[in-house]
Amino acid sequence: MGLSYVILAAAVFDYVAAQTCTTGKWKLSENAECQQCGRCVDSKGQQVACDPNGGTCNPQKCATGYYGDKCLDECGECLGGDRFCMSNGTCRLGCKQGYKGAYCNQQCLAGKFGENCAEKCGECQGGDSKCDKAVGACSDGCVPGWSGLLCRLRCPDGRYGLNCNEKCGHCLFSHQCNKDTGTCTGGCKAGYQGPSCTMSCPRGMYGANCAKSDKEAYGFGIGRLAMGSGSEEEHHGSMRIATPALIVAVAALLVGLAALGAVTYYRRHKKSATSDTAKEKEEADDVETYENVGSPVYKKPVRRH
Repeated sequence: MGLSYVILAAAVFDYVAAQTCTTGKWKLSENAECQQCGRCVDSKGQQVACDPNGGTCNPQKCATGYYGDKCLDECGECLGGDRFCMSNGTCRLGCKQGYKGAYCNQQCLAGKFGENCAEKCGECQGGDSKCDKAVGACSDGCVPGWSGLLCRLRCPDGRYGLNCNEKCGHCLFSHQCNKDTGTCTGGCKAGYQGPSCTMSCPRGMYGANCAKSDKEAYGFGIGRLAMGSGSEEEHHGSMRIATPALIVAVAALLVGLAALGAVTYYRRHKKSATSDTAKEKEEADDVETYENVGSPVYKKPVRRH
């Protein structure tokens, strides 16, 4: 009888122990396993045990950053921190940048950033995955043709490439320079060629796309330069032909001017000498006349002009 009573008492104890959880744990039903209590705290912020038969916090108060009747749910990314997480899990001031949703627990999708994920990422090198979901900065820089911290600034006219560091070539119009590659979509200015219009025409060629030859300019290159028609590059071919001709023409002109000066000088010198001789003869006649004044045979000379 005594042994049977001890065995029965032990069985009852095991049964009761199996129906309850140790301090700090709880379960929903008799057959359920015990679970760890949530982050229940007292009025001083000290952690306390929850109700073992349901897990609720009595009185209901959760540690900072947790909410719910059992204080098992963790707050989202509230603007201002966990202290602005309400007892129902919502954020009093809204979400931090890069998050959205009623509980601020949804991160922005790829390609979006900022408050409530309302902003669109720029042209990041490496794609949207390189866009910071909070501020939108591109961690690996921008793709060619774009610049700025957010890679939202298109290169200005005349610039292209990574961070817009490259200068466009001699495009026909500056706005026709591809801001990504530098290719001139509308062709080149006269005197240049190549996809980016950075190569000068080879010797003997000139004009738009270097399509004209110096042979075409032979014989009228000087005339083209004199008329001043076309751009400087268009005159490039003509100048190579015209330059030797100009040198010869200038030399001939100088020789002619020198010869003319020599002839003019000779004529003036000869005329001056003739004039001096005539003057000397006239003075001699005057002297002779003076000496013969009073002579019986003196006759007043008649000057002829």
